[in-house]
Amino acid sequence: MKITVTQEHINKGKRQSRCFCPIALAIKDVLGQNCDPRVGDMCIFIGKDPKQYYVTPWQAKAFISIFDSGGIPNPIEFELEPFVRIA
Repeated sequence: MKITVTQEHINKGKRQSRCFCPIALAIKDVLGQNCDPRVGDMCIFIGKDPKQYYVTPWQAKAFISIFDSGGIPNPIEFELEPFVRIA
């Protein structure tokens, strides 16, 4: 799944927020506003099942680090790999 984080997402995003960061807002634009993304630097959960997640790509990790530390990152685009299911 291709995720594009735009300047608009960056402007509207909330720092230190797993649910309202720019990446979460971009995911909502792809999957619909009713999806429930929770973005972390290690994994991204979408939906209610905590055993299903995406591994956070390195580009997104760098973006999160800059954004959460008060910086203004550039817009990015990355691919989320399919769900990983924990046994």
